[in-house]
This record gives sequence, structure tokens and C-alpha cells, in this order.
Amino acid sequence: MVWIDYAIIAVIGFSCLVSLIRGFVREALSLVTWGCAFFVASHYYTYLSVWFTGFEDELVRNGLLSRCCLSRR
Repeated sequence: MVWIDYAIIAVIGFSCLVSLIRGFVREALSLVTWGCAFFVASHYYTYLSVWFTGFEDELVRNGLLSRCCLSRR
């Protein structure tokens, strides 16, 4: 092989390594975010439950809660 072939292989390998690290970092941060969300929800649910008890219909309460928690936007 010529030196240009080795250079191209090195660039492609480096690009693959960077992509792998970026993907890992993104997934690791996602897991940390889920852990923080679980911590906040389990420790501070009593403060938020006061706001949801004003709705008398259980269907409305569950619908609002699920819409707030499951919304990804």
C-alpha cells in the first residue's frame, strides 16, 4: 500500500472512534438524566401532588400527569 492509503485508513478509523465515543457519551448522559429524574420524582413528589389533588376527576388527573411526564418536547 502507498502512504495515501494508510492516511485514508487512519482518517476513517479516527472518524469511527470519534463517532463511537460520541454515541457512548450521549447514552451515558441519557442514563444520568434518567437517574436524576428518578431521584427528583421520588424525593419531591409530595410537593407536586398538592397541585394535582385539586382535580376531582381521576381520569383528568391521570391524563394531565401522564401528559406532563411523558411529553418529550
